[in-house]
Amino acid sequence: MSNSSCVFELRITYYALRITFYTLSIPQSMKALPAIIFCVGVLACSPSPPPDITDPGQLIYLGYADKYAQCSRCHGQEGQGGMFGPSLRGAMKRIGVDSVRQVIRFGRGAGDNRMEGFEGKLSSLQIEQVISFISTLADSSTDSTNTNDSN
Repeated sequence: MSNSSCVFELRITYYALRITFYTLSIPQSMKALPAIIFCVGVLACSPSPPPDITDPGQLIYLGYADKYAQCSRCHGQEGQGGMFGPSLRGAMKRIGVDSVRQVIRFGRGAGDNRMEGFEGKLSSLQIEQVISFISTLADSSTDSTNTNDSN
């Protein structure tokens, strides 16, 4: 089960429990139970990485090390680009490793197109691990679904 479908099912369960608890004459002290069950369920939805993924940079990139530093959310599972971020394939060649490091650390862009920086959220070692992983992504302009390089 994917993490998003797990959370979706938990939301449905939460609202079903909430409706049930509020329509029945349940003591006030028990009415927080649906929220508690939902929170415990969300924590249980955190997926484990597939056993074949051992590269620390890839684990960070995919969000397994820190769900708030999930590059793939915007840049795609394989760096091909997505709705919110450009392709990272060939980024080292296009803008250079120092520029990639700066973007990861301090972010880039403005407004809705802004990529947040991860300075203080990821250690220097983790940033270097992500850079190392990004450098392994094949350069393929035909796979990019977003060529907007403003992120």
